[in-house]
Amino acid sequence: MRLVGTFLSILCIVLNVVAAEPPAPAAEKTRILHIELSAIIAPEKLVFPLLDDFNDETKMNAAFAKVQAAIGRGEATVAATVFAQGEPWRILSSETCEEVKYATEFEAPKYPNLDSKKDLESLPKDVKSIALTPKAFETRNVGMTLEVSQVEFVRDWQHVRFLMAAQHVRFLGWDECDAGITPQGIRIVAKQPRFFSAKNNSTISLHTGGRALAGIHKLPDQPKTFELFFIRAWTTTESKDGAK
Repeated sequence: MRLVGTFLSILCIVLNVVAAEPPAPAAEKTRILHIELSAIIAPEKLVFPLLDDFNDETKMNAAFAKVQAAIGRGEATVAATVFAQGEPWRILSSETCEEVKYATEFEAPKYPNLDSKKDLESLPKDVKSIALTPKAFETRNVGMTLEVSQVEFVRDWQHVRFLMAAQHVRFLGWDECDAGITPQGIRIVAKQPRFFSAKNNSTISLHTGGRALAGIHKLPDQPKTFELFFIRAWTTTESKDGAK
């Protein structure tokens, strides 16, 4: 009996120790916001019938599926896509760009003396203009940029609202700008780049996991064609150690 009593006492002590141990804390989770922005170039005959559907959350997925089908048929193209992710309280940004270098300052023009027999002999007969020699340059980023800030979630993370700054800059080509005329009547020209910029600074509100039309722009170099900005947002969770 004494052995039984001793065993029961030890068992009670063990149970009390186990019961006294606090439960293991749950892994702390961090909410991660994912943003995807795509610029799609599509013909107006596809875009206009879908405008109302693009602005209706219940019809957006079906409307976007028609755009995807047009891309598959080669009737529309994806001009650019950027992706950003991070904790919602941060400013999220992403860009895909290429630098285009162009001249901003030029040397004084040098042109042949048409009163000189020697210069006349070396001058091609079809000369119509003389280009300036550049001496200073600038660069401009060509591509897509995205910045997202002031993120708010409502309805238990089911709806997200944020400020979006999106821009897509395209290089269209070089233009010859008149810089004067020589005494002999030859044009002096400077080549300058021509850019097209589609830009939206907007407040976006959508269901988490949903997609919205964030901008629409008429293209100057492609008649009857529009550039559409589509933005999508969703969230995931991960623990502090990176496990999802």
